[in-house]
Amino acid sequence: MRKKIEYLAAHYSKKEQYEKAIEEVAELEDELYRGSNPLGDPDMVYLTDNTWSECADVIIMIAQLAIQHGKEDEIKSQMEYKLNRQLNRIGQQDWKDRMMNTFLGGRG
Repeated sequence: MRKKIEYLAAHYSKKEQYEKAIEEVAELEDELYRGSNPLGDPDMVYLTDNTWSECADVIIMIAQLAIQHGKEDEIKSQMEYKLNRQLNRIGQQDWKDRMMNTFLGGRG
């Protein structure tokens, strides 16, 4: 799969892939808005089958842009940073929730 993405990144210009990436992101956004959460349940979200196709398009375009601009390592670094930041936030919230439950009986 990587070789195919590299081939496409070399075949098309940066401008072409930049414009195509914008198009694909817009299509994914449209599909996400078509999703539904009829009962408001946080684990009951329906996404159309086409959503997954649009996700693939966006991932492929982002990979091509990263290759074209030599930013693969930068993206990996940013992903690691953002994942760690969110895990730290969750850890802090979990700790706060445990303390609230322990000392205040869940009030707070």
